[in-house]
Amino acid sequence: MQLAKYQVGHLFLLMGENPLPNAVAALTLLQPGATSYLVHTSHTQIQAERLADVLQDIPALKPARVINLGHHQAEPSVIRQRIQTIAPESNWHELHRY
Repeated sequence: MQLAKYQVGHLFLLMGENPLPNAVAALTLLQPGATSYLVHTSHTQIQAERLADVLQDIPALKPARVINLGHHQAEPSVIRQRIQTIAPESNWHELHRY
């Protein structure tokens, strides 16, 4: 299967208690030189930090950016503000939707 057409330069991953699905997504969907953004809450901070450490060891990728939502996991305005603050270089109007 050709994955290149699905690979992206910026990938936002919502961290859960099991980091494996996000690791698979990052390794599959990030193009060389891409950045992953690990969005986590206070409850999933450790998982995000561990996945960031794993992704750091992959030379083809830029270091993962970790976005801490604290206790605001159910507040869309806070989530949007944090993501836009940490990833201002992203072209929000050009985000791909599959």
